[in-house]
Amino acid sequence: MQLSKVPFTAKLLGIVLVLLGIFFRFYHLDSKVFWNDEVYSAVPVSGYTVEGITTEWQPGASNTKLTRDEVLERYQTLAPDTTVSDTLQSVAVEEPQNSPLFFILSRQWIDLTRFSPRFGMRSLAALISVVGLPFAYWLCIELFSSRAIAWLGTGFVAISPLHIIYAQEARQYSLLITLTLVACFAFLHALRLSSPLRWAFYFLSAVLGLYSHPFFCFVLLAHGVYLFGLEGSFAQPLKLTRSLISFFVAIAMSLLAFLPWVVIIFSRVERISPWRGNTDLSLPQLVGRWMVNLVRVFFDLPFGTLRLYDLQVNLADPSFYVVVLLVALAGYAIWDMVQLAERKTWLFVLTLMICPAIFLILADIGLGGIRSTIPRYILPSYIGVQLAIAHFLARPRRIGIISAPWPRLWRFVAALVLTASCISSVVLLQSPTWWSKYSNLYDPAIAALVNTTNTPLVLSDSALRLISLSYLLQPTAELQVADEENLPDLPQTVSHENAIYVYDARSSGTRLKEAIEQRYGWSFERVYREPFGFIDGQIQLWKYPETTDN
Repeated sequence: MQLSKVPFTAKLLGIVLVLLGIFFRFYHLDSKVFWNDEVYSAVPVSGYTVEGITTEWQPGASNTKLTRDEVLERYQTLAPDTTVSDTLQSVAVEEPQNSPLFFILSRQWIDLTRFSPRFGMRSLAALISVVGLPFAYWLCIELFSSRAIAWLGTGFVAISPLHIIYAQEARQYSLLITLTLVACFAFLHALRLSSPLRWAFYFLSAVLGLYSHPFFCFVLLAHGVYLFGLEGSFAQPLKLTRSLISFFVAIAMSLLAFLPWVVIIFSRVERISPWRGNTDLSLPQLVGRWMVNLVRVFFDLPFGTLRLYDLQVNLADPSFYVVVLLVALAGYAIWDMVQLAERKTWLFVLTLMICPAIFLILADIGLGGIRSTIPRYILPSYIGVQLAIAHFLARPRRIGIISAPWPRLWRFVAALVLTASCISSVVLLQSPTWWSKYSNLYDPAIAALVNTTNTPLVLSDSALRLISLSYLLQPTAELQVADEENLPDLPQTVSHENAIYVYDARSSGTRLKEAIEQRYGWSFERVYREPFGFIDGQIQLWKYPETTDN
């Protein structure tokens, strides 16, 4: 493989972008809302189960009204006398749809560092994301044989607001991104320099990828489709070359290694949440969300709009033009790559973009739902888009008689895109929450209302939501899990100094409020309500006594 020299300025830019990306990943790491999904991750890592916490925290158990500090000390620290096996068992029972690798690594990391679960899991996610950056560079080298494209592609990954968001989230998605980059590099490297050691590295990356997230199987599918496209056709059977045999052996062994978790998934399929299919969108709405999510890979500012997830066709709204232009850039970059790059290059990028997304897209179109509009489920597809745009903006072009790696126009476009990514990342890092935390997007506003009371009591039927909210509440706040069938014993006299709040993110929370009203003859006042926006439903906060009584 012969690599052309890259101008010093391009290399310097790439290094600066990588350093910025590392800084972004660790900046304000502990200040964001610790949202519902992250708490869900912290529960098994700490050695608990959600069911166990809920049972312990409901009326009838001892000390069911917990202060903010008691909640965090009891349920957001490692449970005594628990081990990694307890973490594994909790994930298998309550989150079988999530592969266990990140949870196990988090438990080990927290045991080693003695960090809190919130900071420990987020710092691990950020560290894993940093590990992916050199593999982004090596993947571009294998794919394009160009240092200029490699530096720009790595820069895109380093400062992408979408990558920054998931690098700071205590979930497995930065691990999914990193292992996608590792497996793609390992796959191309093994194809180019076939040897048992290189295929063994690919096998290891495939196994780790599957144990990072079950949807990693779509990355392996993309590799298989790519090999089929290179080596055979529908009209002619595949020739069993050494590379094909090695690939099939590696895939078969990785799937066999993942089989124990597949058995767990299918044995507990009823535990998998159905909410992703509960929100129906029309095809234009689906397309609009796909476009918005694609743009967020490079540019992510809400422009003050209340609807953060849907494309607004408004000629007076500058965000509409940003979406259209960036989607057009991505589309043209893909077309340009197919026209000018080698087949082995553009076929790999296309399969990486299509395979992780196509099945979710078809499910949403045919069955209804919003699976394909959830960016974290199709992160490998966005890596493919970044590769295509990096190739388009950095590939050598001839201008007159002068050959230059980055002509002025495309240097200007690259600078605009990189600047947009940097600005987006800076803004989102300053915000306590972001669109990705859709179900807890309004928690800062809700906590501000609750904190106006000296000793508030907050009730909810969701232990996870109470734990998440507790991070934002004052130390004197009390919290309790309850539902309409397990009502708490409440004081007969309630004032504005010790007001009672019902935090409702589901209709069951409203039923809890109504059951309390019926038992005590009270009348709650709704002091906050906002739609989720991303999914059907709304967040509500009810208060007793009513503010008007003051």
